[in-house]
Amino acid sequence: MPPGPELAALLAGLDRRGLCGDALVDVARAEHRLIAHIQAGQLATLVEIGLRDGLDAGDPSRIRRVTHPGEFAGDEIRFPSP
Repeated sequence: MPPGPELAALLAGLDRRGLCGDALVDVARAEHRLIAHIQAGQLATLVEIGLRDGLDAGDPSRIRRVTHPGEFAGDEIRFPSP
């Protein structure tokens, strides 16, 4: 099954205690595919944040992209410390 919402729902409903070893390996592989899929989407979002001029004020008609990340792009995408 390809990564996405259907795979996430399937994995969320699994009772791993009743699965044999081969099935558990398949589950681990599916979880890895899903994690990689989510991480790829997150990285694409962070890149897009870095390439915005920041002046759209929530108006999609004002979206402008820049060719290089701005001076504070790293601050905009940095995750807060726990």
